[in-house]
Amino acid sequence: MTELERVEILSTYIEMDSIGTPNLVVKLKNNAGQAVDAVTIETYFFNNYDEPIGKWNSHSAEPFYGIIQKRIESGATYTTQFNLAVYDLATKAEPATVYSVHYVDGSSYSL
Repeated sequence: MTELERVEILSTYIEMDSIGTPNLVVKLKNNAGQAVDAVTIETYFFNNYDEPIGKWNSHSAEPFYGIIQKRIESGATYTTQFNLAVYDLATKAEPATVYSVHYVDGSSYSL
């Protein structure tokens, strides 16, 4: 298992908020032997036609990077949301991957 695989993404999906703006919901688990204090995830968005969606509704397959800056203890799960106002046609998200991890001891790993 690589250092990046020690933080596992359990689920990735899009849900609409009360005014119709998409939000990316990510649930992850820290399987490392120590706490992390930052995780960057990478994913891609699509519309209902399975066409790639970039910022401002462009039809481009550009990655989205979301940074979670929260202390997550070893063995703990954490769920967060990212507001996707600039990706307002996004209805689907590719399963996210961990792009980088920062541990509380100062070490970090990235793709």
